[in-house]
Amino acid sequence: MSADNGVYILQSKDGFRVAHAQAIENLNWWDKKCCDHPIVDDFKSESDCWIRVCINCKTFVIGEERPEINPKVLKEYFGDSKILPTKEEALLEANRIYEEILSDPICPICEYGISFIKGWEDKDFPEIESTNDSKKEYTLTVDIAVFANNQEEAIKLVGQKLNDGNFKYWLGDVIEEKAKGE
Repeated sequence: MSADNGVYILQSKDGFRVAHAQAIENLNWWDKKCCDHPIVDDFKSESDCWIRVCINCKTFVIGEERPEINPKVLKEYFGDSKILPTKEEALLEANRIYEEILSDPICPICEYGISFIKGWEDKDFPEIESTNDSKKEYTLTVDIAVFANNQEEAIKLVGQKLNDGNFKYWLGDVIEEKAKGE
């Protein structure tokens, strides 16, 4: 089993940031544009996998790896990190985090150690968007297929699937009856 984690140091124009992160390769992951006004949100599927859906065009969002760093992902990884003025202070903070990880009695693993993220030294750190404490509510239309003996059982099965996530759903009045194998 892989921890896929490390302590990472990022240098930007305003200083250094340090973060403990997993899957740092996501810094080079970009969503492919699916429509003119994509609004991408993450949803947890019934199999506990995360899927990315465009709320605007209602399509699954796929991504691609690029050589350049994605500023949105960079902000997600380092946005909560304190800005440190010198490389020495960043290395001290990285070592403190590293030692904290290794002293964890449950999972003392830091697979990739301490590393520097290259490619942002001459750039401004992406601006942090103001956050609104109230959650946004989206309407997402999805097709769900279930095998059931009757409409009542189908409604119950669909409700169970939908209630597994943290979402608010409205069930339609009509559920088509289809025989298995159609």
